[in-house]
Amino acid sequence: KNPRVYEGEVAFERQLPGNMTLSASWVVTRGERLPNYWDANLAPTTTTKVYDVVNAAGVTQSTSTVPFFVTGAGSSGRIDPTSGGMLAEFSNVNSWYNAFVLTLHKNMSHGIEILANYTLSRATDNGQSSQNQGGEGNDSGIGVLNPYNQSLEEGRSSLDIPNRFSTSVIWSPQYG
Repeated sequence: KNPRVYEGEVAFERQLPGNMTLSASWVVTRGERLPNYWDANLAPTTTTKVYDVVNAAGVTQSTSTVPFFVTGAGSSGRIDPTSGGMLAEFSNVNSWYNAFVLTLHKNMSHGIEILANYTLSRATDNGQSSQNQGGEGNDSGIGVLNPYNQSLEEGRSSLDIPNRFSTSVIWSPQYG
């Protein structure tokens, strides 16, 4: 299925003294059926593996149990054991992006213009693991934990940047 993206923005702007404006915006983006890639010849598993999460001293702080796909000797781990991995694209990732953007703009006066932006945001998805290089997707991401249970991938997006500040200053000399 083709992916869909819905976007919306609400902004309030206020004129300030000194030829400046201040705006506050809320931006939301919803992505549905975004592409994801994994081995379509991987057989479902009933085996799990437990990993220890340790601190710097090597003391176990918690454990994490994850599905374990066996493809070694004695078990092909494949739906079709006569074939190897078959990388396939699926349209099953959904994402949310919410942001509050604060912008201060000083219009050009006395040869100086200033634009400053602060963004507070949150980006979540349920498994967008691929990367985009030159307009083509590839499977160089970390991959999905379990292609048969996409809910395990729910969390902060790998592209999430919760705090961002940017500014630009333009100077136009009054001589010459």
